[in-house]
Amino acid sequence: MVPNPYVGTNAMEEAVINPFLNQPRKIMFTNVPGNCVITIFTPSGVKVKTINKNDGIQGMVHWDLLSEEGLEIAAGMYLYHIKPNFSNKSLNKYEHMGKFAIIK
Repeated sequence: MVPNPYVGTNAMEEAVINPFLNQPRKIMFTNVPGNCVITIFTPSGVKVKTINKNDGIQGMVHWDLLSEEGLEIAAGMYLYHIKPNFSNKSLNKYEHMGKFAIIK
């Protein structure tokens, strides 16, 4: 997950570079399988967002830092879980968990 930590006031952030363009804030999950489910949680276990990636192309997924309800998430620590969905079911055991910080 990049950048980690995400700093909303970073001078390189597109939304800060040109505030007149109203660019969405986003982070990127890298090296994810082409078919997977990424679930983001608070440290207390509350689900914030579920992202389904089904394009079959290994690579990256962008997240706009909005919850399932379309609200901007708060600053703090978050956990993520990546569950692959391969056609070869024996590969589905390779799940990944991680954490990241949002600083505003």
